Amino acid sequence: PARRLRFTLALRSLTSIADGTPVRVLDAGAGDGLLALAIAERHPTWTVVAADVREDALERGRADADRDGIGNVRFERLDLTRPIPEGGYDVVLALECLEEIADDEAATAAFAGALRPDGLLLVHVPERDWQPVLGGSEATWKDEVRHGYTRDELVSLLERHGLHVLRVTPTTRGTVRLAQEV
Repeated sequence: PARRLRFTLALRSLTSIADGTPVRVLDAGAGDGLLALAIAERHPTWTVVAADVREDALERGRADADRDGIGNVRFERLDLTRPIPEGGYDVVLALECLEEIADDEAATAAFAGALRPDGLLLVHVPERDWQPVLGGSEATWKDEVRHGYTRDELVSLLERHGLHVLRVTPTTRGTVRLAQEV
């Protein structure tokens, strides 16, 4: 439920900026490409690259794209802490990945470098003070190397890499967290 909410918010933001024109999207830390596939399927004129370091996850995404006949998405194994080839993306998505990358400074630099001038970086990270609702639920984010960010930490990280922060929107909802844990 929490992932679906974040993906819905990201899709809404993407649709609002596109203005009916084709868009180049990099889904950084895409895993098996659930979001990348949804974007590519909804917007067949867009080019979507799903990037991750885990080849097994990318293989699952490729298989799903082939099965569903989605041809405008590519799955690439990339180290997101290094410069990203083929920059000039209109949008870079970094949903649920920065907290899993030890060198978040290098990753943020790579995301900023992959954007075209005036491109959009959409980031989702757990809030530093999040905790489970139910006793016995997991007290850490799946593959976290840090337990989220405060608003100020996130803004500072982005601004250090030349990014202008337009908005920070908390997405924590108690009912969503509860549903996720159940």
